[in-house]
Amino acid sequence: MRTEDGRLVSRCLNGESEAFGFLVDRYRESVYAFVYSKLGNFHDAEDVTQEVFINAFQKLRTLRRWDSFHAWIYSIASNLCKNWFRKHSRRPDIEFTEDQEPKTLQKHSLDSYQKELVYQSIQEALQSIPEAHRQVLSLFYLGGMSTKEIAKFLGTSPNTIIQRLYSARSRLKEEMLAMISTTYEEKRLPVGFTLRIVEIVKRIKIQPAPNTKALPWGLSLATGLIFTILSLNPNLFNSVNIIPGSPIPKEVRMMEIGEMPVRVLDKSEMMSFYNLTEN
Repeated sequence: MRTEDGRLVSRCLNGESEAFGFLVDRYRESVYAFVYSKLGNFHDAEDVTQEVFINAFQKLRTLRRWDSFHAWIYSIASNLCKNWFRKHSRRPDIEFTEDQEPKTLQKHSLDSYQKELVYQSIQEALQSIPEAHRQVLSLFYLGGMSTKEIAKFLGTSPNTIIQRLYSARSRLKEEMLAMISTTYEEKRLPVGFTLRIVEIVKRIKIQPAPNTKALPWGLSLATGLIFTILSLNPNLFNSVNIIPGSPIPKEVRMMEIGEMPVRVLDKSEMMSFYNLTEN
């Protein structure tokens, strides 16, 4: 049975690019949280998350199992995070002071400066725990996912996620957990994120899903009748004796397929068979 993801992928491959927005809505928070757990920077995490979905739409034709979209999008996100690290040096979630102009620095309020310190403190705290625990915390607090959803997303058991979440919480102070929860709530993806992705993918041409071409209706019906007749009377071909080299009787028409003669029923025989099946 095809899942909702499979149906949405099918619609996208058949020209309904707007259907991709439902997939973005379903997985954007989890992908964003996962990417942030890797990069440690909210701004970069949003950029890479956008790249993940655009990349997925462009390569949607290569997805063999449409129902496994969630695992596929996770692998794309993981690969793009690796590519990001190859191109950028790791930095905290605040702008480097030396890269800012004096006028920009003067505009910084005390409130924004304090927030920057909070982001830095959170990142330092997260870096002090194993990556697997950091992922679970980000997916739980930033992604707003349940333990079952996290388990499905990461391809593991819910019990494993519960253990990692418990271990991560026990390593961090209560004040830090509260700070993480509050900050993650503030740093959720913007409301217009999905619409932005949909507008981008509308301009991307992807190869449509292959359609299996069926036989024309008339030919399909004739083929079905022939096989039905053969199953009912396998000796039908032998019902008319034809001497090799002699003229073919008018009431019998022959079609040659390769070297095998095939007897095709005339109109009267077809009507007789039709009346037989009706009774």
